[in-house]
Amino acid sequence: MPLIRYRASEALSSVMAPAGQWGPDFRSGRGCAMLATRPADDHPTWEPNVDHVPDRTEQLLTFIARCRDEPDIGALVDEFRRVILMFGFDVSSGGNWTGVGNARRHRFFFNDWPEDWLAYYESQGYFQRDFVVAEARRRMSAFLWSEIDPDILNSPTANEFFAASRAHGWVDGFAVPIHGAGGYEGIVSLAARQPIMLEPLERSLLEAACRNLSERCRTSVGFGDAPVSLPELTAREVECLKWVAIGKTDPEIGNLLGISGATAHFHVEQAKRKLGVATRVQAVALLVLHGII
Repeated sequence: MPLIRYRASEALSSVMAPAGQWGPDFRSGRGCAMLATRPADDHPTWEPNVDHVPDRTEQLLTFIARCRDEPDIGALVDEFRRVILMFGFDVSSGGNWTGVGNARRHRFFFNDWPEDWLAYYESQGYFQRDFVVAEARRRMSAFLWSEIDPDILNSPTANEFFAASRAHGWVDGFAVPIHGAGGYEGIVSLAARQPIMLEPLERSLLEAACRNLSERCRTSVGFGDAPVSLPELTAREVECLKWVAIGKTDPEIGNLLGISGATAHFHVEQAKRKLGVATRVQAVALLVLHGII
């Protein structure tokens, strides 16, 4: 690996972990005491113990690159599961949705949580009130369960959810929120039966890996499981909605496609009717959900 990558991770660690506290062991990726001393002038002197990026960081970099070109999405998901095991995560799931309440539409990409937890999850109605999902909806960046505000964790809903999680053996987790056009949302969620500690570079690359995998799954039309399938639209209806997605009006769409504004309006309305939605934003969001846009 290029030396510059090692120096970047070393620099991040020096900022994030004060001397004498627990920090990353770059050989194994596990926690070890920092090899830094803090002299009287309070400027740390670093003594790095290796000269390369840890193997599991290399694995993340390789996986991110593979997300671009791998034609077999199922194989890509399997590789993701293998890589996250190196960081202590036992299970993972990923999916997306659009809409609210009973009008919400989902598409699930992958899920390897144990059957006993899935059955309990469904029996308790957590599908509509999963606390980790709720937390992800109000965040933009990835987070560990252990980083959630204690005041929020003390709420009855959070207490109930995490008590149930601990009872089933889940100690910590890592969630990556996904946000997109037209109210499109999603999450990649990992869970572990042990406490998780990530050094800064690992954390950034793990989040990037989750985002890249989610986007590859989303843009692979037909991949995963959608309880409500997307009705078949004509090529012209899809074309008109793609222009709607970037804010074009009916007359502007007509000019771009060489048709009248009234005809463009007709195609958009036909698409809305087939999709069973009331607004153009909802129609666009469904096409984003299914990877058409």
